[in-house]
Amino acid sequence: VLPLLVLVVLGGPEVLEADQASGTISARFPGRSTESVVARLERDHGILVDLEGDRAVFRLSPQVSFEALDYVWGCLFQILG
Repeated sequence: VLPLLVLVVLGGPEVLEADQASGTISARFPGRSTESVVARLERDHGILVDLEGDRAVFRLSPQVSFEALDYVWGCLFQILG
């Protein structure tokens, strides 16, 4: 089971829900189209994220490394920056 650390950063993702048991994190991106952020993650960085309404849904398995999470976080801030 992955421990989840949620940081509130001005201009960053807004975490709406985090379920440690399933490894699911739902977020949106204030001031940005969630659809366009999700599309850029896939197109520019090869990161697949589900889009459910106005939510980006990240599904993590216990095998996801810290480095992989750090990469996704960095890509998000590159897009949002």
